[in-house]
Amino acid sequence: MRKLEWVNFLFITGIVLGIPGCQITIPPPGTGGDEPSGGGDGGGPVDQVPVVSLQASNTTPQPNETIQLQCSVTAGGGETIRYTFQPTFGRLTVDENSGRANFIVTDTDVGVTLRFTCTAQNEAGTSAPSNEVVITPSAPP
Repeated sequence: MRKLEWVNFLFITGIVLGIPGCQITIPPPGTGGDEPSGGGDGGGPVDQVPVVSLQASNTTPQPNETIQLQCSVTAGGGETIRYTFQPTFGRLTVDENSGRANFIVTDTDVGVTLRFTCTAQNEAGTSAPSNEVVITPSAPP
């Protein structure tokens, strides 16, 4: 039996049996009741796997520019969200708690197409990969 159903059962049983002092305050949704809201970027019920979206600060950078990637929860959520980015390699600096990653473009990236996705994990599971962000570094004019 879910928490809120159990509280309602006890409350109704107390009223029917005439037990004095059976007053229960049920918190509104999202404040510790049956479906607590989440932390992280998206909030939402903890029993839902997150849904994520990925954005980049610039998709056509030049060498020595830092690209900021932001992975955001658009549905689901929970108190504990952990973000990962794909692909993983040494020049991608990831903050797995905030959903942010930085990538510094080098001369060797010019002309190469870089593709990034992200996922988020909460108590209910891991999201499907986000939309793909395509970064195409170019040489300075």
